[in-house]
Amino acid sequence: MTSDDLALMETSPRSSNALPSAGDRSDSPIIKHSIKLGGNKTSLSLENEFWEGLQEIARSENSTIAKLIARVDSHRAGNNFSSSVRLFVLNYFKSRSQQQMPLAKRK
Repeated sequence: MTSDDLALMETSPRSSNALPSAGDRSDSPIIKHSIKLGGNKTSLSLENEFWEGLQEIARSENSTIAKLIARVDSHRAGNNFSSSVRLFVLNYFKSRSQQQMPLAKRK
């Protein structure tokens, strides 16, 4: 990932199994990145697992995270941006796992 793709704005300590308490935002599992999308600066807040998923997808498609995010943005239908990215990552890996599953086990 290059600085042209994403600039890290804020990170906070997190545990993949822990949720933040009501008054303690320092344990948030959300990571916020500043990105440029269509020439405009915006931010995208995702759990670390989704950032890692985006990195893996970008590697497997010989692309960049910025290009993947732009693709998600161009195809979303008014949904929340972060939710759209999460669904993109989920659907990518769901599709990939179904392609690897033997036909007899698919439903």
